[in-house]
Amino acid sequence: MTMRSLFDGALTMILYVLAFAAGTVFVRANYDLIEAHPLLVFFVGAVLAHQLYNLIPPIVVTINDRLLGVPDR
Repeated sequence: MTMRSLFDGALTMILYVLAFAAGTVFVRANYDLIEAHPLLVFFVGAVLAHQLYNLIPPIVVTINDRLLGVPDR
């Protein structure tokens, strides 16, 4: 396992958690905290993370190429 693959995995998980957090913040901001059911918050966070599912891998590759350099092929 290379440093690049470890960095890929860590960065991918961080971006998924941030996408999930953005969905939960969206629900909390648009609904009263008392009215927002925890399952609604979880569901919207999961939906937002799923919608970003196809965007996160290219973002990770772009960030890795900038930070670690383009790998030899």
